[in-house]
Amino acid sequence: LCDKKKNTEEETFQCAYYIPGVLATLGSKSWPNLIGTYKSLISNKTTKIKETLASSLHELFKILPSSEHGFLFECFHQFLSEKGILLIRSTTKATSKSDCNISIYVK
Repeated sequence: LCDKKKNTEEETFQCAYYIPGVLATLGSKSWPNLIGTYKSLISNKTTKIKETLASSLHELFKILPSSEHGFLFECFHQFLSEKGILLIRSTTKATSKSDCNISIYVK
């Protein structure tokens, strides 16, 4: 979907922007087909792409089953470690295994 070698920066941004909507439309059963694309986007060095992904991470937590939350928390921690790009404040609150609320603020 988002081949770094073939897509322009704008096409890659569009992919990052729309991936939560695509996942919401197709359902969590489509995640195995999209996770490779998401991992490719996560490895992108462009600030705009990283901020877009971080801003929509909470939507993925809503859509994906709790069995995938470990991967999403890894992404969350990766965003936290990005120096000078993201996260003025972050809050994580889980009241049950299936309830997760994450607020991410980007610069």
